[in-house]
Amino acid sequence: MAAGEIHVGDVGTVFTYTFKDGTTVVDLTGSTAYVVWTKPDGVAATHTLTVSSPTTGVGTYTTVGGDLDQAGTWQEQFKADYTIQLWHSDISTFTVHGNLG
Repeated sequence: MAAGEIHVGDVGTVFTYTFKDGTTVVDLTGSTAYVVWTKPDGVAATHTLTVSSPTTGVGTYTTVGGDLDQAGTWQEQFKADYTIQLWHSDISTFTVHGNLG
């Protein structure tokens, strides 16, 4: 997850995720890793994660223009697609804050 507050319109914010099953790191070798974000209005978007070292279970996503377009509580869920198996994480939330001007 990104450090500090996340704001509407932020570009270049790096979200870092560690895939775990309980306390065990999920090996992402041979998978394509994603994060699905659901905006406060209920619209979902899927983003492909960059996985530089699959055995550590770490994936990152860097926001681009238009990603963070609503203030409020967002939901997120990770998934790893191994072609013959699909793994989903628990659903969690994060807050996108508005701006002053």
